Amino acid sequence: MRILIIKPSSFGDIIHAFAAISDLKKNNPAFEVDWYVDEQYKDIPCWNRYVDGVFSINRKRFRKLNKLFFGLAAHRLIKKLKRRQYDVVVDLYFGFQDASLLSRLGVPVIGPSLAALSEMVQDKRLSNIYSRDIALDVSKTLVDVHRQLLSKTFGYSYSSSTVDYGVEHASICKQRQPDELAPYLIFVHATSGEVKNWPEPYWQSLLKIASQNGYQVLLPWGDENEKKRAQRVATESPEKARVLDKMPLSDLACLIATSKGVVGGDTGLTHIASALGVPTIRLFGATSAQAAIPAANGIDISSDLECAPCMNRNNCVREEIKQFSVFPPCYEEITPDLVWKKFLQLRGGGSE
Repeated sequence: MRILIIKPSSFGDIIHAFAAISDLKKNNPAFEVDWYVDEQYKDIPCWNRYVDGVFSINRKRFRKLNKLFFGLAAHRLIKKLKRRQYDVVVDLYFGFQDASLLSRLGVPVIGPSLAALSEMVQDKRLSNIYSRDIALDVSKTLVDVHRQLLSKTFGYSYSSSTVDYGVEHASICKQRQPDELAPYLIFVHATSGEVKNWPEPYWQSLLKIASQNGYQVLLPWGDENEKKRAQRVATESPEKARVLDKMPLSDLACLIATSKGVVGGDTGLTHIASALGVPTIRLFGATSAQAAIPAANGIDISSDLECAPCMNRNNCVREEIKQFSVFPPCYEEITPDLVWKKFLQLRGGGSE
């Protein structure tokens, strides 16, 4: 059987689907699994050793085409994919445009039931695309939701207490020479939403604590605003902090794989750290810890503010926001001292 998985974005969401693919291939080794992904993330599915092929398109450019050229481009795309002779398409993205486009392959498209969709994405149009819909317990983590969908589709069981993300250090680092660095941590200090970001002063305090305990700290960034944020954080301990150069995701993932630990918010680099088994502290304020990657070597710290998680990534709706000492306010009680204490728990009670 040849299967096409729909999971085009984002970085973190792609990592969330890794365990489900691993389950599928371990239970059905003869199956071939291809992955439909946005061009900017085309290298990420390859990190999973159970993925056989990757098909990428520039979705942003594709969608900007006018009606005539979109029709022509879609025709060429479907013609190309039909040569692969897929038996089934499984939607792990739950986006109407991508599912609608790939339904033109003329093979069954499988996705969640209407009830599950209503709780996750609330786009009822998808139920008209699916040839078969699957009932899911969406109260579980996103990783488990994907595992449920594939296991029920292809008729096998899995153990929720055992998770294999199909990612190995060697496959991540095959293109990169190891860095000659002192024991280092990685602080994933920026996410895709302003209200998801742990406060800058907290990062500075945590950097100071880490440097006092003998660690170097690496600060990655994705755009100029994140670079400036990294530079501001680094001013607290410039001799121990290193603002990284702009680099491909694969190189960042390799640095994560060889680090002593990662602290970060709800974002892709934090998720890949968990998938690699790196000691990881994951911080959740506006978003839910259901987005975390289940991992034995990770600790989630969630806000206990009554309005959290609000799921508002870019705007805090609290009216009395000035009464809080930091922004976003949902992180006020998740202090640097608490984060360091949890990190020491992961590292076995002490620093190196």
